[in-house]
Amino acid sequence: MDNYSETQVKTFSRETLEDLREDIKSKFIGKEKVTRGVKSILREYIEVANDGGLHELRETITESFSKTFNSTTEEEFFRRMRSFFEHLSYTIPLHSLKEIMSEGTLVANIISPVLRIFFHDSHIYPTIWPNTSSTSAKIRKLAIGDPSRAKQPDMIGKIVNNGKFIFETMFGEVTGEGKNNTEKKNLIDLIRLGLFMKDALDNILPKTGVNRIFAWQVIVTKWTGYMMTLISPGIYVMIDTGGSVDLPRSFETCDLFLSGLNTLFTFQLAYERTIKDILSIINKSEEFENDNFKGWRRSTLGTPAFKRIVKFK
Repeated sequence: MDNYSETQVKTFSRETLEDLREDIKSKFIGKEKVTRGVKSILREYIEVANDGGLHELRETITESFSKTFNSTTEEEFFRRMRSFFEHLSYTIPLHSLKEIMSEGTLVANIISPVLRIFFHDSHIYPTIWPNTSSTSAKIRKLAIGDPSRAKQPDMIGKIVNNGKFIFETMFGEVTGEGKNNTEKKNLIDLIRLGLFMKDALDNILPKTGVNRIFAWQVIVTKWTGYMMTLISPGIYVMIDTGGSVDLPRSFETCDLFLSGLNTLFTFQLAYERTIKDILSIINKSEEFENDNFKGWRRSTLGTPAFKRIVKFK
């Protein structure tokens, strides 16, 4: 996204902000593509569902178990997507319902299945639901009408090592349809994500030197991924990782989901690389030290200017 605030443009210039965003994306995110072979099978799933119904879709998915691919990455991704579409055949309808979709329904039927396929490994990096208190976050006041939510994102991605959670590496916020879907609420959720990311990054950096943390926000069915990195003393940069993806609320909307699949795939691989980097350093005998990062970090909400920005009435 290129919607920078007037203050950002005035301070840094739009060109500088765009160059910085592209540099960070190139360094940490990259750009991945789902192969044509995998996409063609997924399109076939959608066509079968829309033409023949969900039972026929499940039979088609079973028949595709024998499919083989040229690379292990391609084969693993197809295996995940095959499981995902089989799960969808039980949780979403052929045609979109004309009913308001609550946050709970979104999480149970759509968002949680997506996360399990792309960002969840129960042994290494599980996603924790719902409203789990963050161990990284400091005390917050950015919780509309409910102070208990100040330290509770809707989802937390954690790393497991020797059977214990060691770091928080991803956070998520969800907004369903209805009266809670307001611009103010969604903006506050985005700021909250930034605060969770900053606190988690401050925790990971001095112990591993891995300089990135992830988050996502879903507003109804529109998913957007984010990443944060510390680029210089006191400057934490949070960027979107490549646009938004329309999650499927019915099989008639699955084509929109496929058009954004590269974005999710890119986010998934960047997140997995980060997990591997952290575990690689943690499992080494020597302890990581970097004096630069110790000097670069700043206290959260430690500046009057930022306090004014996040003060909502």
